[in-house]
Amino acid sequence: MVRKKAQEQSRREFDDKKGIILAELDEQYRAGKYSEVQKKAALYLFTKDAELLAIVNKAKEQQILAKIKKTPSSDMESNRKLYALLVKLNPKEEQYRNKLAYFNGKIQEKEKERQARIVRFGEPPELGGWTGKYYIPVKRYIEKAAHDPNSIEFEGCTKV
Repeated sequence: MVRKKAQEQSRREFDDKKGIILAELDEQYRAGKYSEVQKKAALYLFTKDAELLAIVNKAKEQQILAKIKKTPSSDMESNRKLYALLVKLNPKEEQYRNKLAYFNGKIQEKEKERQARIVRFGEPPELGGWTGKYYIPVKRYIEKAAHDPNSIEFEGCTKV
């Protein structure tokens, strides 16, 4: 009941001041304050106003693009997720669809390579021990090959 009254009040406010609200949001968008656009628009999203949703989606798009710039291209899974969000926001943008297809293809390619390695060599070893920072077969090998196995302390190793 309280929520419904609040929505009715917000709807009236939005209807009365739509031009002003949209102008403020557009001004903040142009200033690069994408989070502010989303925060202020959140009160009126339930109205499903097309102009409001367009500004909010543009702000979200810019935030995602900023994240993509900071994400290394080698982090294919993160890039794929970000481009999937962009395609969801703007399905007509061919560049986003192409990038999503590219990262999907690369991930599938990597998975095929991984499966081929597993078939050929078996499952890769997992980190173990008390600390979970080294591979038990590697530790055993080094201890066996060492002149004084008790003098070796394992701090960790790189990922296989």
